[in-house]
Amino acid sequence: MKTFEISDKCNACGLCTQQTDLLVEDKVGKAVPAKKCVITSKNLAEAESVVKMCPVNAIKIVEKGEIKSLDKNSLLNLLKTKLEKVEKPTIKKDDIKLDAFKYQITWPGFEGQNKYKYSSESSAMSAAISEFNRVAYSQYRKIITEILVQYREDKLKKYYTFDKNSFWGQANAKYENVLLDFANEVEAMSDGKIKLPADFAKFEAYPGGIPDVEKSNHMWILKHFDEYQIIDRVMADFNSSSYHTKNAYEMYINIDDMEVYAGRGFFGGDNYKTKYAYGFLFDVIQEYFKDLRGSINYVDIDDRPLSEIESAIKSYNEEVKKLIDEKIKIVEYILNNPEKFKEYEANKVDVKNFIDRGMTAEEYVLKRFVPDKITKSTNV
Repeated sequence: MKTFEISDKCNACGLCTQQTDLLVEDKVGKAVPAKKCVITSKNLAEAESVVKMCPVNAIKIVEKGEIKSLDKNSLLNLLKTKLEKVEKPTIKKDDIKLDAFKYQITWPGFEGQNKYKYSSESSAMSAAISEFNRVAYSQYRKIITEILVQYREDKLKKYYTFDKNSFWGQANAKYENVLLDFANEVEAMSDGKIKLPADFAKFEAYPGGIPDVEKSNHMWILKHFDEYQIIDRVMADFNSSSYHTKNAYEMYINIDDMEVYAGRGFFGGDNYKTKYAYGFLFDVIQEYFKDLRGSINYVDIDDRPLSEIESAIKSYNEEVKKLIDEKIKIVEYILNNPEKFKEYEANKVDVKNFIDRGMTAEEYVLKRFVPDKITKSTNV
């Protein structure tokens, strides 16, 4: 088929895209072929005119594609082969591996550090441990949850959402590209006489058949995975260490003493008392965070999400097979009835994710586009 090819010489002047709908601008303003870029005898003169007007000679018309003839069986086999060769989505543990050290922990500022107001070393240490407990040690649930939420947004969200940038959206895009190229080629090879439906290239396969996280068990678990007793598992590992108590962190706390003026003595001299202060509390807190992160990594939290995504991919591939059958049936019917289909296309209704393998191609298309015209013999 004939289509445009744009070279690197394009300077994004925009002249060509103002003259034809066959070209559009990319993100940086340079010309690229539109998705529906089909050059036939009807628009060939327009296309040639666009080539000539390019000030830097960056546009040319080229032949591309794999369709050699419009033989029905050849076309159906070609489409089926191309769709079945699309790379299937996969998942590896490294794709969703949780590294707790990658995520931030927010915590309130601490108080009382470096204030020489304690009467003994032990009272200063007790105050330091109390502050450490308030700011960090007692907040383990909040800290672990915060890390898990960041991990979910970073690694898992694309598996339980369904927009074009999601895992499923990107997988579907591969099939859509194949369908779009096929539709464009058929139209070009037939010189516009055979047109597939406007939404023929739309490919919306999802685990369980519907893009709804609340109705898909695998998707729901991914979205809410941090609610599955993960904190208890992390703390079980943390508490198995011989250094898990808050007092075990005393070794990182620095206690300092200083002679502090205590007023005039009975005989008029200056009095001084030894007072104590604690320091290095920031280092203590960071050491605790390090230990918590280590326990989070140790318990293999990512095993459950991996299992759910693997099951979701299996379900997705089953839906893909159904949609491929749907596309084949549509093409088969249109090739058999190119003129008759125009009437159905004008009256089509949106029936998503519908397929009945027991139908003939004609019965399927009638059901999809004009359900009120189904014959009584059709078993639906």
